[in-house]
Amino acid sequence: MKKGAKIFEGIANIDIRLKPKEYSREVLKTICGNMGYHFGSIILLDEKGLGSLFSSFNLPESYPALVHKVEAPVLSSPSGVAVDSGKIVVVQDIMGELRLKPWRDLLMQFDIKTIVWVPLFSKGKAFGTYTLYDDRQREVPGEEKDILNQLSALFSMAIIGNEYIDETREKTIKLEKEIAERKQVEKQLRIAKEAAEAANLAKNNFLTTMSHELRTPMNAIMGFTDIMLSDELDPGKLNDLKIIYESADTLLKLIDDILDFAEIESGDIELKNIDFSMEDLLNRIYERFIGKTEKKNLFFNIVREASAPRRVFGDEYRLEQMIANIVDNAVKFTSSGEVTAVYSYHNGTAFIRVSDTGIGIPKEKQGLVFSLFSQEDMSSTRPYGGIGLGLTIASRLAERMGGKIACQSSPGVGSIFTIELPLCEVQ
Repeated sequence: MKKGAKIFEGIANIDIRLKPKEYSREVLKTICGNMGYHFGSIILLDEKGLGSLFSSFNLPESYPALVHKVEAPVLSSPSGVAVDSGKIVVVQDIMGELRLKPWRDLLMQFDIKTIVWVPLFSKGKAFGTYTLYDDRQREVPGEEKDILNQLSALFSMAIIGNEYIDETREKTIKLEKEIAERKQVEKQLRIAKEAAEAANLAKNNFLTTMSHELRTPMNAIMGFTDIMLSDELDPGKLNDLKIIYESADTLLKLIDDILDFAEIESGDIELKNIDFSMEDLLNRIYERFIGKTEKKNLFFNIVREASAPRRVFGDEYRLEQMIANIVDNAVKFTSSGEVTAVYSYHNGTAFIRVSDTGIGIPKEKQGLVFSLFSQEDMSSTRPYGGIGLGLTIASRLAERMGGKIACQSSPGVGSIFTIELPLCEVQ
């Protein structure tokens, strides 16, 4: 069995109900055990760039206290390079790495020779690293780096999920105290919790288990919150309920995106080549977004050019996912005007062009919108909730299907995203 398969098989056997710190420690243990590292740790950065230990495996008891005695900032070390670049950093020569000089005596004390820093991300920004240490000088080949990058998404999701779940739990406790008479709802919540716990027994593999166990309670929270929203009259309680619903919805979308991306990056995605109706697909996209656009008073339309075939061969589900991700992004960043999608076809290639009259993207930033964990200026995207992974997933899917996605945009004018895919016309 390959090293990566052993690691993910080991992770799949870890109890997902563990608290994030304990779960992360068990994942570090699995990584170190299969890759031969001596010990590992997860360091998170605060807004001032100060680091704190989130979780660790086999870390010497005195190590954290000794590290904190070093006055040099964490970001001045190779850890800062990993955070800034968003890429794995490996140091095999502790003595020759100038950025490790403040920590050199400490590292020599524990006979550390090789350190690997892997960045962790949330909403396009690195918020820490997970770090692996070895008492041998070792190479880190590309295949091993690919595995470490995939595990970064797992760690990020566990830590981010902890933040959202804590916020949701606090709001839920507050509501339980204020709405004591809703005994029936509390009973249903207990039933939902028991159902979620029972579902743990049915896990099949790492990705499906992670998806099921996190999405089930979120759907329960959103469902019961929606019921309570329809009955509640108190403005203050209504606001709290809306916060819970929006937080759960955000987490659910984040989980879906991370899992989709992890599946694509791992190479497990299977593309299907079937005969399907482009008209039906585009109609589903229209029905999916017309309510949202009408709510924002946007004109929304999808057009099929007369020369474009009604039926083609390709992966219907993945194409719909790509178009939906791009349309969703267009609607999110457009506050007035229109969002339009046009389907055309030329010489065996399908073109789907999605245009909007939204905030637009500066030319120098346009290349970043498809990059992993990168996005346009946070100050401009913050009011709209951030770009997320939707465009990255769409771009990677297009590449896997032999196509590409291009972006044209002007700040204050709008954007045009064009999907270009080789799809055979059904004769």
